[in-house]
Amino acid sequence: NSNKNDFSVWDYKTGSTWGYDRSKPFRQGRRIQSVLYLALSEKRLKETCSPTCSVANFGYFFPGFREHGERISWESHQLKAGKEVLAGLVEMLQTGCFPFTTDPSDVNFTDYRMVFSNIEELVRNTRIKMKNPANKNMEPFRKLRS
Repeated sequence: NSNKNDFSVWDYKTGSTWGYDRSKPFRQGRRIQSVLYLALSEKRLKETCSPTCSVANFGYFFPGFREHGERISWESHQLKAGKEVLAGLVEMLQTGCFPFTTDPSDVNFTDYRMVFSNIEELVRNTRIKMKNPANKNMEPFRKLRS
């Protein structure tokens, strides 16, 4: 970066780029690592280096043979909306709202797939709860998935 107090944060990933999208950095609340790393890194840099330090961008680096060094990154201003995503997720935690997903493909590659009895039924039930405007606890989830 041009300013000596501007830093870049890179997260090295060993897997594939599947599910990482430059145009949708948070994937409706499914990917929040970027905004967390950005905030934590900037806070630590200000504490240890200089109060004028900032993180200019965040990115994922896929150095493996399969992805051939692919990089997916965003400038910090592109990740500002992540604070709203985090706020919605925190609100859900505070109200005890832990919905399953609305998209069965979200659990295609989990090691815990066998724990879920009937994925289609769980997805259907979550969609029903989301459509019920009286279910106020689902409002942050509705916002994330809209």
